[in-house]
Amino acid sequence: MQVSLPKHLQIKKEHHYVWAHYLRNWSNSKKVWFVTAKGKVIHESTKLVAKEKFFYKVQHLTNDHIACLKAVAALSSPETEQEHLRLLQEFLTLQRLEQFVEEYGKTSIEVQQEIKAAKENWLENKYTALEERAKPVISKLAKGRLSVLDNENHFIHFCHFLGHQFARTKSFRSTANVITNRLPKKHDNQQYLAKISTECRWFSNYLIGENFGASLYQSNHFDNYCMLTNHTEEPFITSDQPVINVHESLTDEIKQVSINECDLYYPLSPKYALIISSSNKYPNGTLKVNLTMVQKLNTKLAKKAHIHIFSSQESVVKRYAKFVGERDQQSQNQELPDFG
Repeated sequence: MQVSLPKHLQIKKEHHYVWAHYLRNWSNSKKVWFVTAKGKVIHESTKLVAKEKFFYKVQHLTNDHIACLKAVAALSSPETEQEHLRLLQEFLTLQRLEQFVEEYGKTSIEVQQEIKAAKENWLENKYTALEERAKPVISKLAKGRLSVLDNENHFIHFCHFLGHQFARTKSFRSTANVITNRLPKKHDNQQYLAKISTECRWFSNYLIGENFGASLYQSNHFDNYCMLTNHTEEPFITSDQPVINVHESLTDEIKQVSINECDLYYPLSPKYALIISSSNKYPNGTLKVNLTMVQKLNTKLAKKAHIHIFSSQESVVKRYAKFVGERDQQSQNQELPDFG
């Protein structure tokens, strides 16, 4: 008879890249309408969507991977770089512990499994902790209560969470890989560097999420936080890339954007959505939106979705399903700019 391991020793398999708790804001009886990878519109549990087995699986880091991650960390402020290096050291400690146990084998099976679980679940546990800290904030925002961000701790947790929600998705990882492998050739070893970069993408995207969250926090005195209120007949939808830039100057092309070209859009529920506006096009406070604006935002979100869009209404998913994947197609065919 097979004995199941205690929960804290189990390797987590099902990894959500969009938080299931967040998706429940669009659900009826814990089910949500969404478009599948094959283009079908179905009604399914939020626990079974926007996830992939071992999506946040950690990989062994070699010296080349470590050098790549240190180079990514060095692009940050000195304070943030030190935090990145601390995270890297934290994971490397687990990696070395596991190697030591495998080589010398003088520890109990339970201790070996505990080390293995801590390492294998490291990234998934990081995201789970972010979600738990942000949970009370997201719950209040989903009801239109923008004032929850007036609390400093709540605001910090929200910025941290949102930065990672932007960078943790399958869409973001896929786009990053496309860019890495299609950049104009400048170095003889560029193909190898692209390979190394792709292999440690699971870690570097976490660092990018940290950077983005820190940037949101640091720029809050310059940005407008606008709660959009939707009382029209069409609800806001969400997607498997729920944080997008909706600034008017942007097209579907991949390009560098200036600080003032960032109007981050994050739908919170069928009735409410948040825009963090650096352009000041959107005011601080609450803004009641009309049907035209709802349709415009829903279209932008659907175009930047990777595979899935979600709604509380079947008809709305069907209406916008035709737009899903347009941004991905653009990134595959576009001649990329020189980011150097």
